[in-house]
Amino acid sequence: MSVEISQSSFDSEKDYQRHLEKTWNDDVDALLPQQGQSYFNQLTHRLTRLLHADRVFAASFDLELNYGTTIADYYDGEFWDNYEFYVPETANAILAAGKSIVLGDGLRNKFPEDGSLGSYSGMIAQPAYDHDNNVIGMIVVLFKETFSWVHAANSILDLCMGRIGSEMMSFYKARQLNDMNHQLLRELALSNQLKEELSRLAYVDRITGLPNREQFRVDAKMYENLSDHWIAMFGLDCFKPINESMGIEAGDALLREIGLRITRADLDETRLYKWTGDEYLLFGLVDQLGDEETILRLCDELFDEPFDVNGSQVHVTRSTGVSLLKDHDVIDGAIQGVCIALQRAKIRGGNRTVYYDISMNKTDSQFYKVHSMMQDGISKRQFTPYYQPIYDPRLEEYTGYEALMRWIGPAGKPVFFPDQFIPIAERSGLIIALGKEMIETSITDITTWNATYGLKRDLAINLSPLQFHDDDLIRDIEKIISKVGVDPNLIKFEITESLFVHEGDYVLGKLEELKNLGFRLSLDDFGTGYSSLAYLQKYPFDIIKIDKCFVDDVVTSKKSKALIKAVLLLANDIGMKIVAEGVETEDQAHCLSMMGIDYLQGYHFSRPLPAVDILATYADHVTMKGEVKRANFLPG
Repeated sequence: MSVEISQSSFDSEKDYQRHLEKTWNDDVDALLPQQGQSYFNQLTHRLTRLLHADRVFAASFDLELNYGTTIADYYDGEFWDNYEFYVPETANAILAAGKSIVLGDGLRNKFPEDGSLGSYSGMIAQPAYDHDNNVIGMIVVLFKETFSWVHAANSILDLCMGRIGSEMMSFYKARQLNDMNHQLLRELALSNQLKEELSRLAYVDRITGLPNREQFRVDAKMYENLSDHWIAMFGLDCFKPINESMGIEAGDALLREIGLRITRADLDETRLYKWTGDEYLLFGLVDQLGDEETILRLCDELFDEPFDVNGSQVHVTRSTGVSLLKDHDVIDGAIQGVCIALQRAKIRGGNRTVYYDISMNKTDSQFYKVHSMMQDGISKRQFTPYYQPIYDPRLEEYTGYEALMRWIGPAGKPVFFPDQFIPIAERSGLIIALGKEMIETSITDITTWNATYGLKRDLAINLSPLQFHDDDLIRDIEKIISKVGVDPNLIKFEITESLFVHEGDYVLGKLEELKNLGFRLSLDDFGTGYSSLAYLQKYPFDIIKIDKCFVDDVVTSKKSKALIKAVLLLANDIGMKIVAEGVETEDQAHCLSMMGIDYLQGYHFSRPLPAVDILATYADHVTMKGEVKRANFLPG
């Protein structure tokens, strides 16, 4: 190989170009026998040395999926592992469109949004073509310093682009054949892996990795005598403000840190479980009087030190309820008792431990206070539906909404959040009246909006277990439909798995009544329970709503992606649609839409909106690229 000389050794760009072409002709002889990976390794290495570049890489495109893959990447004196990248990003998009980039300086200013180019000043890059003149890849040369004679350097790329295109076609076909050879084995292994993973997810909390409430029930059955055990449930004080001020990811990180700190401590024979939300459960053995107090004091000490959450020191306190199993006949009674004690600890201001005693089963003053406030709020019509849009990635528009109950005071702010007032509404029976009002209001709203704009967007409405067991539910819904005049097929009732734990035949009868009236049915939070597949077989659902826990890491986790694909295949086979809820990022939305999910819902598209703000979503809809596009509608 000839010795390469930098451009500073020449008087003119023309002289420099003659030198480059002469030297490259010598290199061509060495490249002729090379093929496939070897060719691209030699190509990027030799171009780097010849042009005194800081980085040279070759990549192929899959423009149907908007992804590219590097074939060879030579940088800092070594070859780097190949990786995938998103094509519709500034410089990549230009090359994918069949245009070259020849830039000696100002690269950062030309593509300020492309973070991968931030450390470079100059670039020469050309697209590679197949025999039918389709863009199939690119070759890119990058310089950290200003490179004045880029056109001379670009002439070298002109000389080799034909060979690069041919080699890319051969390389891509070879890789396809190799993938096909392994596909059958992967598919055979996937079935067993999915079964194992579904079983594991049923008993492990996704965020913390701790055993969950289902695992606790399994473990509790292993003991013939539970009377010598105790349980404690603790919840974090003011966890919601942490989520709101620092973000959901920071909240999840805090939950993980708490779990790690407790499991690493010496808790003797005490096990830790992640219960729900920000709540944990401790399950321990009582050898002698006061054993549980020793463990709880140790936990108190663990909370004295702040938790490191993404570099920030966060101090948190906890409220704890404790119950001795000897005070209960069954494990469910002990759990109910410890929940009552936990709520009592929170009502008393938090940061304290309360032991359960039987007197707590009596209704306390706090419950009556909130109950009275709710009755007043109902009379003043303070309970109203908020609507979260549901997005169809194929049509690139909103096609429906989910109605969510909110308690809004005179100042326009929430009086209590749903997770605070809905349990009281269910416990007191007020959920029946509230639910009926929510159904009528939301169905009236969707009917009015559809008529105004000449569209047919649908509506999802949640039914709580208590509502579902109301004998007047079907009759009340029939009256509302008759009064409003809506097409029942536009209404979806969302049901959670908790309905099926008891009285399965009763539930099946109610579901069939709703289906006979023309409504659609959706199974909410799919995947969080171990018997979901049985429900799909037995009950007449039209829609599966994938739980947020699968969506959170779909971009980074091959397992989550594989599980969603399996659910998608299952849904297609039995004629069901899929809704993915909890979509919070553009990457999640893009990944799920590429997989073929029918509908997407989450904060990435919109938070739940009051009715007055929904009208704008009929006039406009947001595409996956973030552009605002007018939808067809009739003027109101």
